[in-house]
Parts: sequence; structure tokens; C-alpha cells
Amino acid sequence: MNARGVEWALLVLGGSIALYLASRRKDLDRLDVVLASLIPMAGGVVLVHLFERIAQGPMDAWNAGRLSTSIGLVRGFDIYPTLHEGPILDFMYGPMAALFYTPAALADSPSSAIWIGITLSFLFAVAPFAWFAARKSEPRKRHLSAAAVVCFGLFCTYDAGLRMAAWSIHADAPAMGFSGLACVCLLVGSDRPSSRRLFLTALFAVLAVWSKQPAVLIVASLPLYLWIRDGRQQAIRCALWIGGVGVVVSLVFVLWFGFEDLFLSMFRIPFGHPWKQSSSKFVALLESCLRISWASRFAIALILGAAATSYPRGKSLRAWLHEHPWTGFAWVGIFMIPTAVLGNVKIGGSVSPFAMATWFLAAAGIAGLAQVAATSQRVRAQLAGVVLAGIMAFAIGYELGAPSRREALENAAFQLRHRSDNPLEQAVAFARAHPGEVLFVSNPLIGLYSDDALYHSFKGILDRMVSGLTPPSPELLRAHNPPRLRYLATRGTRRPNRFQRPDFFYPDFDTHIRPERMDHHSVWVRAGDSGKHRPGITSPRS
Repeated sequence: MNARGVEWALLVLGGSIALYLASRRKDLDRLDVVLASLIPMAGGVVLVHLFERIAQGPMDAWNAGRLSTSIGLVRGFDIYPTLHEGPILDFMYGPMAALFYTPAALADSPSSAIWIGITLSFLFAVAPFAWFAARKSEPRKRHLSAAAVVCFGLFCTYDAGLRMAAWSIHADAPAMGFSGLACVCLLVGSDRPSSRRLFLTALFAVLAVWSKQPAVLIVASLPLYLWIRDGRQQAIRCALWIGGVGVVVSLVFVLWFGFEDLFLSMFRIPFGHPWKQSSSKFVALLESCLRISWASRFAIALILGAAATSYPRGKSLRAWLHEHPWTGFAWVGIFMIPTAVLGNVKIGGSVSPFAMATWFLAAAGIAGLAQVAATSQRVRAQLAGVVLAGIMAFAIGYELGAPSRREALENAAFQLRHRSDNPLEQAVAFARAHPGEVLFVSNPLIGLYSDDALYHSFKGILDRMVSGLTPPSPELLRAHNPPRLRYLATRGTRRPNRFQRPDFFYPDFDTHIRPERMDHHSVWVRAGDSGKHRPGITSPRS
């Protein structure tokens, strides 16, 4: 049986068992039975996508490049170079983005390290919402909390920005996770936040900022939400905790990595990136606002629906906010929009900057919908339940019906079967066969596993150049390259653009060769070395 057949069998079997068990419960109506039967099937869809992302993770060079900072940090390398020291890496985030993935350093191969990293990303992206749903669920309505968690996982699966952030190795995952934990600590428990909860809120909020800089607005949004919900005194308490914890954590990181080094990588380089080409900055901002509005349209619709069906007349705003803690997610999500828009308009910004805002907006919409479904008002509860069921049913139908899903799943199964011989492992084997001679220009992870050395990343060098900084000197380039450099390699066999070609920085590497078992890479050598074939090297490319 192929992978597609196994998927069909598991989803149908899980749904049938859940339907049978739910139908035997006398306290569930028909809609609850349908919801309970859809949960394992829709949850299976999420797990299938997790399997795919893990299996195909080593094929994505971005995963390997981002993970190199974490493994390099564990092995004692400096991940925050100065202007005149290296190695120069493609890393413009806070230390927590590297520290978060350090468990991957336990792996004995780069593929295994990437599998660990992707698993950490997904679990940390979903865990805060799952915790919130579990804490706010009623004993007889556990299936609604489970449905909410599954629907949130589906949002992370099908939303472009969330998928890029939650299903890959990226600073967005720890930033979202820590931000979510900070928000949940404030929203669960008693009405008046205790000092312990405020401390955890402050700690997680500060760690989110030290994971990715655009998360900084969470330190303002949480006290302001408390001001509206509980009054000025509670807001001041929260702000003081965030300020105090922020000073301590920041001092630790500054003493550890150095202020100038952190400032260069976290602020000077990313702030120096130019905007994408547009007729004006106003037009660029407007286009970005329209993109994030479109990306968040479903979450916004759920928020508006939950608010419209749950806000009663004659009740104060504070009382309603206390009864509906999901509004805290919506508040933070709105605050995250400005930095998301600014991240999208810069060169290199794609849909991933939207992930922080979309995470909170999706969490708010789904949590609000689940709370409406748990109310005693039958019509509203059934309407919300139908929407939850519709989200899961759509995902199941798309998973089982789309032809592209069959190809993706079978490709993932193929990658897993050949996990020891994928392009990443082939690259490491080639580098180990030529120790100290091979530089993979955009993948420092290979040098860590082949030579136990952290080399330059061309992407990091280009980041400096587009930010207006002086290009590295030839001496700096040589200082953190393989000591006997003979081969420069890039991922892909198509001719790269001039900024990705090795001869952009190394004009003497102008001959393209064809190494054995390196079909997914392009390798350059100096013209004088093109005829000096070694084991694993065949003729020059024509």
C-alpha cells in the first residue's frame, strides 16, 4: 500500500472509532457527535503535514542555514561577529532564536538536527494555544477544546505566513511561542493576576523580544490590555514586572554576547535594509496592509462573529472582557500588525512577518468561537459548532481530494526512505571526503558537521552589503573559510544570479565541475584545478 492509501485508511479508521465512541455518550447531541468524530480525522491531517515537513526539511537549505547558529553556539563559536571579525552569518535575530534550537545539537547528522528543529517549531507554535484551551474548557465540553486546538493547527497548516513560521526553523517560532505564553499567563487563572503570573508574563514577553525584534510591541500591548480590563493599578504592576525582568534578561545577554555585536546584527543590519521597489513608501505600506488584511480575513471574520454573538447589552466592557479572555489574543494581534507591515515592505520580507499578528488573530477567533459553542444559548452554540465542524471537514476533504496532496505525501515518504542519502547528507559526505577544502557558500551547517568549523555565509555577507556596510576584506573572507579552499558549492543546479555565484566574491573560481553524487549542487573550482581530478570529481561542466 502506498503512502496515500495509508493516509486514507488511518483517517477513516480514526473517524469511525471516534464516531462510535461519541455516539455512545448520552450527554452529546448530534452536532457534538459530528464534532467528536471529525477531531481525530482533522488532527490526522495536521500530523500528516507535520510528517511531510519533517521528512522534507533537509531539502530546504533555509532550515540548515538557520540551524547553523544554534549548533555553532553549542560548539563554542561566536554567532554575533563584529564588522571586522567573523564568521559572517545570515542571522539578524536575538540570542533566544539560537538558544531555542540548541537541542538539535544532540543529533549526529544534519538531517536529524533539522527534524528536531522542525518538531520544536511546530510544538512551540501550538502549545500556548493548547494550554489556553485546556485551562478554559468545561469538563463536559472537552471535545470543543480539542476541536479548537485542531482548528488552530489547521490554521498553522494552511495559512502561508503561519506555515512558513511554524513548520520550519525560524526565529518566528520561538517569538510566537513565547509571546503566546506571555499572553496565556495573563489570561488564565484568577481575575487579578498574581505576582507569579506577572513574573512569568514578563519573562516570556521579554524572551519573545529577544527571539525576534518585531515582537517588541507585546511589552506595550499586555499592560494596556490590563488597563482596559482591570484598571491602571494592575497595568502599572504588569509594566513594572516587564521592565524589571527586561533589564535583568537584557543585561545577561549583553554581558554574554557584547552590546556592539548584538546591536550590529539585531538593529544596524536589518534597519539598514532598503524597502522593496514601489512608487512610494506610502504605496508600499498600503500594499502591505492590504496583504495582511487578506491573509487574516478568515481569522478576522471569526473574531467579529464571536464578538457579535457574545457581547450582551447592559453589561460593562470590563465584565465582558473578564468573561471572554480570548479578547486578549485579539488585542495583542492588532498590536502586532504595524511591525508585520514594516517587516513585509523591506527587502527579503515575505509573508513570514505576518505570522506574529496572524497567530494571535487566529487564536482569538477560534477560542472565541469555541467559547460561543459552549454557551447555553442553543442557536448561537450550534452555529459556532457548525463553523468549527466546517473548518475541520474542509481540511479533511481537501486532504483526501486534492491531487497535489498525493504527490506531496508520496514525495515525503520517498525522502524519509532515503533519509541517509538526501542532498544534505551527500553534501556533508563530499565535504568530509575533502576536509578543509570545501565551502558551501550558503549553508554553514555542512562545515560544522564535516570540519567542525563555522564558515562564512554568503547570505550574511549580502545582508551587510544591502544595508550599506563595507564589504568584508579579502583577509576577513579568508580568515573564516576552509584553510585549503579548493571547492565552492551552492545548492541547486540552475545557474544562480550573480550575487549567489561564488565568483562574485571569488573571481578566480570560474570553472563549473560535476562531482559524483552531488546532483543537487553546483561546484566551482579554479581554472588551474579543473583538470586535477580527485576521487568523487568527474569532468568539468560544459
